[in-house]
Amino acid sequence: MKKILLIVALGLSTSVFSQQTDTTTQLDEVVITATRSEISLENSPIPTEVIGKKEIEQLNLITMQDLLQVKGIQVAPVSSGGFQLRGLSSEYVLVMIDGVPIAGRESGALDVSNINLANVERVEIVKGSMSSLWGNHAIGGVINIITKKGGKPSLSVNTQYGTNNTSLLGLSGTFGKDKFKNVSKVTLGNSDGFDIDPDTYGKNVLPFSLLNITNRSTYNDGVNSFSLGASYFNKESKGNTITETNTSGEQIETIEENKSDNLILDFNYKRTYGKYVSEIKLSNSSFSNSNKASFEFFGQPVERLDESTQNIFQPEMINSYNWNEKNQTTFGFGYRGYSYDTERYGGERNLNSSFGYIQHYLNLDKLSIIAGGRFDSYSEFGSNFSPKVSAKYNLNKFSINASVGGGFRVPDFRTLYLSLGGYTQGFYVLGSDIIEDEINFYQSNNQIAFLVYPLEDITSLSSETSISYDFGISYKLNKRSKIGVNVFQTNTNDLIESVFVGSFINQTALFGYTNISEATFRGIEFETLYQKGGLRLDGSYQYLETEATKKDGTEFFLGERPKHLTNVSVSYTTSKKYSFVLNGTHKSEYFFRDIDGGGTQDENEFVPQHTLLNGIISKQYKNFNIGFGVNNILDFTNREYLKQQNGRTIFGKLTYKL
Repeated sequence: MKKILLIVALGLSTSVFSQQTDTTTQLDEVVITATRSEISLENSPIPTEVIGKKEIEQLNLITMQDLLQVKGIQVAPVSSGGFQLRGLSSEYVLVMIDGVPIAGRESGALDVSNINLANVERVEIVKGSMSSLWGNHAIGGVINIITKKGGKPSLSVNTQYGTNNTSLLGLSGTFGKDKFKNVSKVTLGNSDGFDIDPDTYGKNVLPFSLLNITNRSTYNDGVNSFSLGASYFNKESKGNTITETNTSGEQIETIEENKSDNLILDFNYKRTYGKYVSEIKLSNSSFSNSNKASFEFFGQPVERLDESTQNIFQPEMINSYNWNEKNQTTFGFGYRGYSYDTERYGGERNLNSSFGYIQHYLNLDKLSIIAGGRFDSYSEFGSNFSPKVSAKYNLNKFSINASVGGGFRVPDFRTLYLSLGGYTQGFYVLGSDIIEDEINFYQSNNQIAFLVYPLEDITSLSSETSISYDFGISYKLNKRSKIGVNVFQTNTNDLIESVFVGSFINQTALFGYTNISEATFRGIEFETLYQKGGLRLDGSYQYLETEATKKDGTEFFLGERPKHLTNVSVSYTTSKKYSFVLNGTHKSEYFFRDIDGGGTQDENEFVPQHTLLNGIISKQYKNFNIGFGVNNILDFTNREYLKQQNGRTIFGKLTYKL
């Protein structure tokens, strides 16, 4: 009933999922994420990748996770860290929908697999530190998912069915006239889950159902503009999980029930006063999660219930003044309130911050410069100033860009207050604010076998600070094609990482959090985009090196970061509107993490090199598109560390547009 009421409340009518192919992507698009104001991609000194609607449709992908992987971003199963930009994990990458931060990351890695691409207008990806504009969580970069704002009236249906009884049904539509527009979409999905190891009990991914609803209404009279948006994501799963083994060697067959809900609301009002533009933005992002586990422990029924709610509330005022065609100043201020309520964190926790920023854009024909900074003041961690300077020089078909910027990240709720695990799981993970009391309690009862970390290193976390450098050269082959190379380095102080702390006498492992004294992420990226006729070729390669040093001067091994990452996507559309798409990702062998706490990289702690290859063939008719595809063609799985990586799957899809 609640879902039905929500659909009505969002004013559902339906949105557009068109499969029309257009290979005329221009390189002079307007971007907003890198600057908070509209600046052409051609003149922006901050390297930004724009993935437009036509490209998304041409790639024939379904979820945001699929798209990020194709576009050269390291993507791992959510339980293993989610995704990375330049070696920095999802905790260091700010992910937004229409400029609104997505709640949900404090419970672990941010899950972007639930975001359906059918209602996405474009995605802007900014690599490198963006704390100068966006603050906390933006050391690695920003991913801004911009939804459709409406257009010509339309109505469409899209369906997909494949392996594991995985189905997807989407209804979408656009309506409006003159100054008012509305776009809406609802997506329903189901799956039987999958099991990559039939010889074990339970499934790697449980059977699930999902519901996505989005709606955005806009009004624009040339002087005033209003925007009201709402997005709702629901995912539920239930089934038998993989057999667990407790410390006594007893196998535990567990039935899990999971439910998560994410609701994002935002309101924008913008008014233009000649050269001056002012915008008021109000947003609220909430996330709730419930996990119920039932099992027998030594013949006795046991039930675990873990519930949590998270909320991010942010009012903000954004202003820009165009002095002339070559000078623009952008400044703003606001407030961000975080709250998290869960027993794992000892009840409700709150963290509030206020911020202000200023940035000036200077365009001197061939040379463009952006300089600015942001001041953040946190209720628990004091204040921080993050500056950044970027420059770009255009010379005929060549362009050279360079950036240097500071960044920061405060300890989050998880690293401060987490209390997770127990004897049945075979591990404990404790936040820095509670770990000392817990250790003292167990030591007084002679339950601690040994500790490998001094208490002072795991009981007081400092905020991370960083400085990032970026230098790149690109060459524009033509209006639609380019090649580029980029060298980057991020030096981080006080990097927050989970570490093996010690062991109980029953061999239950104890983990905590500490600041790694210094960490360096450096590498080089090659990117290419080639378009001619119906052919489109996207390619990227990243070479990454990481170094980290603990407070005692010894080396710390950072995991889940492949040294070599290659992504290739090829699509071709014939004159008869047949479309062929093949995309692949290759990762070199990489260290997963220090499982046994030995401080070394053991042979059994590596993920082997592997290639993920996906393909689809489709045919566009007058009003509908039909397609057939295969994901993970090479059937790569890893039972040890990539338990949520499905094997080969086959699917068919159909889209009908009125």
